[in-house]
Amino acid sequence: MTGSNYVINYGDALPTYTSTVAGFVNNETTQSVSTGVSYTLSPGYTGPGIYSIVPSLQLLSPANYVVGYVKGTLYVNPQGPTVKAVKTSLRCVEVVSGSSGLNYLAHFEFQNSNSTPVFVPQGPNNFLSGRAFAGTPVELFMPGTGGFDVLFDGSKLVWTLTSNNNNTKKSLSAKASSGSFVCVNGNTSARIASDAQEVQPEENIGLKFYPNPVKDKLVIELDNATTSEINLFNSQGKSCQAQGVVNASPSTVEIDMSSISDGLYVLRLKVGENYKTLRVVKIGGH
Repeated sequence: MTGSNYVINYGDALPTYTSTVAGFVNNETTQSVSTGVSYTLSPGYTGPGIYSIVPSLQLLSPANYVVGYVKGTLYVNPQGPTVKAVKTSLRCVEVVSGSSGLNYLAHFEFQNSNSTPVFVPQGPNNFLSGRAFAGTPVELFMPGTGGFDVLFDGSKLVWTLTSNNNNTKKSLSAKASSGSFVCVNGNTSARIASDAQEVQPEENIGLKFYPNPVKDKLVIELDNATTSEINLFNSQGKSCQAQGVVNASPSTVEIDMSSISDGLYVLRLKVGENYKTLRVVKIGGH
């Protein structure tokens, strides 16, 4: 006998429990061999939390069956004026040797600031969307932080989660792509340029870089600013040494990348008092 699972909000009526039974012979049924099924919550119901639903089949005499039980689960999510939505975020992305073109690994995180667990089953309130990926979102959000990983193809991958917030619901999302923060040296608790502004070529922030992809020389125009610090990292977060960095003018920097292996790189610059990062692709067959 296998008990069913349920998800409710605190304050809702308790569901009518059900279960499935297998193994009868001679066309017998639950009704023909028992007076019914009873259910007990363990521990006893007190509020938000996770409860076991313990079924018990009341067999008629003589009892010709030995019954094995699988407990169901009742998830009671917190709800009320002090309840906070579960927050979603992306820690970082790794470049991996995946199969079927899934060469990126997204490390998603959550933060449950409530004192009790929150359960959101996969479906319209908890889902991933993207072109190609392999993985599923976590469903049980214990108090504190946690996370899960998803392989994907580098195009935009979005995790959307809807959970209780005060007396309503709130939807939050986290996005990953090949241009997201890169994990440092395989350490998912650290990111390249976690204090930096992520820069894309099309953003009008007074900083240009070209060509991208680059074969040998990368030119960075700082628009009358200067840089006092330049660091280059590969896709695994390892620091790389470019062959030469030349200040072609007070606000222009040229970086010789001809000796660097092909791949994705992150360039971190200190411009004035701020840090900025650039995603650069090296090509050329080195």
